Amino acid sequence: MKQGTTLQNMIWALQGQEELAADYTLGAPRLSYEMGDALPPAQTKSEALNELLSRVATDFDGNPQITDDFNSPEAAPREPLLVLDGERVLRPNRVFHQQMATQLRIPYDYYKRQFHTHPEDLCRDVTSWLGDTHVVKNVQQPVHGDRTVRSMGNTARAFLSNRYRRLDNYPLLLSVLGRLGDMGVDQGNILSCNVTDKKLYLKIVTPRLEGEVEKGDIVQAGLEVTNSEVGQGSLAVQPLIYRLVCKNGAIMPDTGIRKTHIGGSQAGDEKNGWEIYSDDTMKKADDAFFAQVGDVVEHTLSEEVFNLELDKIRTANSDEIQVEVPKAIEHLSTTYRFSEQEEDQILNNFINGENRTRWGMANAVTLTSQSDDVSYERASELERIGGDIIENILNWTEGN
Repeated sequence: MKQGTTLQNMIWALQGQEELAADYTLGAPRLSYEMGDALPPAQTKSEALNELLSRVATDFDGNPQITDDFNSPEAAPREPLLVLDGERVLRPNRVFHQQMATQLRIPYDYYKRQFHTHPEDLCRDVTSWLGDTHVVKNVQQPVHGDRTVRSMGNTARAFLSNRYRRLDNYPLLLSVLGRLGDMGVDQGNILSCNVTDKKLYLKIVTPRLEGEVEKGDIVQAGLEVTNSEVGQGSLAVQPLIYRLVCKNGAIMPDTGIRKTHIGGSQAGDEKNGWEIYSDDTMKKADDAFFAQVGDVVEHTLSEEVFNLELDKIRTANSDEIQVEVPKAIEHLSTTYRFSEQEEDQILNNFINGENRTRWGMANAVTLTSQSDDVSYERASELERIGGDIIENILNWTEGN
């Protein structure tokens, strides 16, 4: 399974994040793009927090930006920056740029090209569109209404509706770890964890629940917790099946819990500033919901859920693929849009695995997630695809 960071580093980073994160809600016309010197990620005395800041301050391809990048000869000296009310200046990351392009209905490839080739034109166009107004009930209103900007240090990390419901990573992590501790699951059972510019990932296994798919092929029960603070997915808890023979896991779909991040308007008093403050009602609602998450964590690591998933795996292990192997991979790639490199790796893994069943194919996919050139996010996607293959009898098994 792909490794991200250590649990202790993640705890330190998320704890420190609370001092550097700020949320602002303001009318879209009060936002603008302006050319300026590229802002490096903020620097702190915490190595774990600096690592998180570099991962949040991503470029268009999702690559982390570190302070040294801004001192290299290749670094662009000036670029479009986000300005709030003509005062606060932030450097947008990958997620922010994608969300801005979506909000303004600008094709992202065109937006990206303008950023690199004609950044001044992009600044002018974005600022102009953000300032658009229309008449609603005889009153001039901003077309794009009030927007929430989530920031961390010098980085603008999300551009969201003011109805976005924050479910933040640190209290979620503490809640989940507390419930796991009550269940006797300790830090040694953490398979992998990470925080990217998009999501938090926590992957756990419990050796107290294990079973054989067939003789010698042992799997253990686990779960994956994911959450996005920046509008890139719901908070979710899903079963994870961990295969001991190759130390890779599959995330099982269609069970667990999902909580979307849409709620009532969270704007503070704009006359006195931009920052959003959590009130007692929101905190109580969060505490109640995180308690429910703990209940789902306990249920997901139950014998009942594990036995259901084990039955699905055994069924997949008896479902032999009837078409030629290259054709099966081709149909699979059409469904899940693998890259050419991933196709080749899956084909090699499937042949070397010597298991011509749907279970064998799922393992060929999840094993590909361990490749050095696969990002943590993509590795997690491949683990979910592996679970989906276990869950579903797909057309490619029939040669359609």
